Amino acid sequence: MKKTLWSKIGGKTFLMPDPRKVGFSTQFVARYASGKVWGQDEYGRWPDEKDPEVKMLRKKEWDTYQKAVKSWDDMFGVLDPKDSTIRF
Repeated sequence: MKKTLWSKIGGKTFLMPDPRKVGFSTQFVARYASGKVWGQDEYGRWPDEKDPEVKMLRKKEWDTYQKAVKSWDDMFGVLDPKDSTIRF
């Protein structure tokens, strides 16, 4: 497909997930039946809430996420609360 046609299909949000329907998470922790626990943060490391670098990066990412949500609200209107519970 020619590059010039992509803008006609869906504009700048084509194939992008709606950030208002995507959860924001900073870590994943699993507990196995044996009692063993495994986890990692969004950077692939063991979660460390006290690391100042992690705190700074999370704040930056949260702010970026909030800007994306506002951008979609501005383009498409505020998401109906019943639709905001749908997660991809």
